[in-house]
Amino acid sequence: MATRNTVPRTTDVIPGAHVSIVLKADQRTGREVQGTVRDVLTRGDHHRGIKVRLTDGRIGRVQRMTSGNSDSSASTPDATAAGSSASLSGEMAALTGGPPPGRRGQRPRYRDVRLDEPLDVAPEQIDLGAYIVPNKRKGKAKKGSGSDQPDNSADGSDTAGSNNSGAVPDVAPATAICPVCNAFEGDEAAVAHHVAEHFECHQGIREAIKMADGENGAHVHDVIIVGGGPCGLAVASRLCEAFPAANFTDEEHQRYHWLRSHRDRASVKYYKTGSETRRRSAAAASLGHGSPDMLVLDAEGGRFMAKWDRLFKTFDISHLRSPMFFHIDPLDRDGLLAYTHFHDKVGELREIRGCVGKEVSKHKKKKGRSGRQPKGESTVDERERNDYFVPSTPLFASHCGCVVDRYSLRGDLVRQEQVQDVVFDYHDELSQTDKIFTVKTNKATHYARIVVLAVGGNPPQIPGGLAPQETEGATHAMMIKEFPPPYLKTRIAAKSLTNVLIVGGGLTSAQLADLAIRKGVRNVWLIMRGPLKVKPFDIGLEWVGKFRNFEQAAFYLSDTDEERWEKLMKARNGGSITPPYKKIVDQHIASGRLNLLLHTTISHREWDPASKTWSVQLSNDTQTTLPPIDHIYFATGVGTNFEQLPCLQSMQAQYPIPSCNGFPCITENMAWRDDVPLFVTGRFAGLQLGPGAPNLIGARQGADRIAWSIEDILGTKEDDHNSNDAIGDKFNYVTGRGGRFEALGEC
Repeated sequence: MATRNTVPRTTDVIPGAHVSIVLKADQRTGREVQGTVRDVLTRGDHHRGIKVRLTDGRIGRVQRMTSGNSDSSASTPDATAAGSSASLSGEMAALTGGPPPGRRGQRPRYRDVRLDEPLDVAPEQIDLGAYIVPNKRKGKAKKGSGSDQPDNSADGSDTAGSNNSGAVPDVAPATAICPVCNAFEGDEAAVAHHVAEHFECHQGIREAIKMADGENGAHVHDVIIVGGGPCGLAVASRLCEAFPAANFTDEEHQRYHWLRSHRDRASVKYYKTGSETRRRSAAAASLGHGSPDMLVLDAEGGRFMAKWDRLFKTFDISHLRSPMFFHIDPLDRDGLLAYTHFHDKVGELREIRGCVGKEVSKHKKKKGRSGRQPKGESTVDERERNDYFVPSTPLFASHCGCVVDRYSLRGDLVRQEQVQDVVFDYHDELSQTDKIFTVKTNKATHYARIVVLAVGGNPPQIPGGLAPQETEGATHAMMIKEFPPPYLKTRIAAKSLTNVLIVGGGLTSAQLADLAIRKGVRNVWLIMRGPLKVKPFDIGLEWVGKFRNFEQAAFYLSDTDEERWEKLMKARNGGSITPPYKKIVDQHIASGRLNLLLHTTISHREWDPASKTWSVQLSNDTQTTLPPIDHIYFATGVGTNFEQLPCLQSMQAQYPIPSCNGFPCITENMAWRDDVPLFVTGRFAGLQLGPGAPNLIGARQGADRIAWSIEDILGTKEDDHNSNDAIGDKFNYVTGRGGRFEALGEC
């Protein structure tokens, strides 16, 4: 490389100049290349040369200026004989092993292979095993081994002095077989990854263990959920969510998250009682945090929310009745609101008027204690206005679909089967130590350790019943498949005079009346056995608040189930319609197409198969006479009497529990009994969840309480067997947990 006095200065090195540079890779050899300067990369002079970028993109430091005739990519002895003796001497020094110019007395560390002559013969291909040196035995060799061993070579040419340098050891890659399925074969890393996939699959670790055991019998699920509606979806999604926040404040969720993260890592000792909670085994901890093996049985369809979607589509309902914080997402209390803003669907919300902005002041509270406060005061302040909107039907369905996709709840998880009987007993072939559930349906028989009953009530029944020939002329609202029926459609198309009678005092009756008029029915008669009640929700506004629900606290503090039932019935207070539908009903009454009769019931009805009309007599003070009725719709809701459920007859006979006006008296853990892991949610869990049990808020609260109980059952079974049962040992073995000889501890 040139010295400081010979390198060109910035006045000479300009764009377009012809220079000879040394690349960074050639700094030790001094090899130079020529080219034309495109960019000058150094601001001033430099003692090792100014750094430039050539027109071909190469970067190096300028050693000398050249003429424009030489613009080669690399210097050769012929090309540089006249003006680059320093470069040639550096190259020759590299070939001969001498020191390069500028670094006298130092040997080069590297040799430029680009100057080597091409090989006449290709190098010999040597296996990688040749570079593996066998381990030498340490210590004194035993008698008859080591140097005393005879020479095993064929010609005896391998001696101690040769050190076996010419031998290539036969090193074959170690292979292993998956201990779960006994089908996959590969190296240890591949098998470890394959085993992890077994335990991460949706079926859970118990299916993998059954495969390892080679069992060909019936499969025992961890949980079977009876019902695929909102309550069933809430339970399934909650069981898949390890850190729920939908039922907690931010501070409560932080504490909950810490407890869930650390409760399995260390033992906890309570300083007041001195009791100690030992850390759980690896198998128990995994069961507590993973998704259990679930199966959902629904009579309506092979997917979640099948009946819900059918009824909403049949009734042509545009918006829900529940506010934004009534949903089934266990991850976030404001999950539906966040989903709405994230997908820019705020326009699909409709405000619930009359709920927000009328908070009770201290002065009004004092008036209330003196008995002068008017009833029906709202208790929702302005800070919660965003929550008091109702979502549209497509928006809520899209949010439910998002929850289903988030927890991978599609596929064969939901099956369309009608549950006929549930039995809890020992099964010799499947479980000889613990009782399991046998769930019989109209298609198959399933087995599970836990069953969750998430049905919406008793099967719909028409008051007074129907004769076989009368079923064509009357339909319960929950059983509507087509609205209106075919023979009524024909009369509407022919513009004949049509009359429809609707029985019921809830929101469904108003929705059917509006739908019938929009479908072309000429006259609609809506009768109610009580007064017309108008309120935003099924329950009072005092039961709908987000936090500090005093009514709910008073409900839980009731001494008996009878007191809870009385508060539940008082809070719901029968059917009601919303203020928006009250306006719609008034508009239809003003048009003359809707006739509203309050405090009225049917005293007699008779069906004429020939004319397909009803002759109906009413019992009221006005003595109203109805014309021939083409069809009667009963929007009378569903019953709540668990003793009449066909699928629970065996359970009531074998494990009877008390009843309170049709509601089962279940435990605080939402279980049938302490010794029976049959959990109840939805309408039948009203004595534990309160008046909101049949609604979306009850579905989410019930799912959270049930999930805690299920996690305790699935996560502590191994602790009950001292963590030494076959499932725990096999799980620890195949996943590499614990010591490799831990399974032999009891031998």
